[in-house]
Amino acid sequence: MGTFSHLFLRRHLMKDKKAEEYEGLVQKGGIKQLFYPLLSGTFGSLASMFGKLALDDAFGDRAYHWFGVENQGIVIIARIVLFAFMIIFNGMMMNFFIVSLKRNGATLTAVISFALNFFLTAFNSFFFLNEHISLRWIIGSLAIISGIFLISRSKRIEKAEKL
Repeated sequence: MGTFSHLFLRRHLMKDKKAEEYEGLVQKGGIKQLFYPLLSGTFGSLASMFGKLALDDAFGDRAYHWFGVENQGIVIIARIVLFAFMIIFNGMMMNFFIVSLKRNGATLTAVISFALNFFLTAFNSFFFLNEHISLRWIIGSLAIISGIFLISRSKRIEKAEKL
């Protein structure tokens, strides 16, 4: 919630004790609350990208195109390294996901982590792997973003009304 709306609610809609409770609610939220699910989603996206590269049949062609590498031995070693990165990033994703579950609960953790993972993977696939993103995918993505916004907004309104 922006600074202006925060001050407006605090000064004009809430009285003394309720204002203090509202202040505590605002401090629990914000970027600190989103840190772990954002990391989880980011590492999940990186894991999927490295997995795609490691297991993709066209990786040899990509390696030649990107780095000028034709040697199959080097391509196999690169696949093994990419696969290891996939496992490492999956472990990091799960670690941050579990930490976020403990701190933030299941709803916030799942929504933020999975949504960010989904969008970053699509972004990376489009720009780095030249994959096609259809109009149907874009419309579906906008529907997901709208749903996330409405759910989080309604929960914030419910919490503010309880105070």
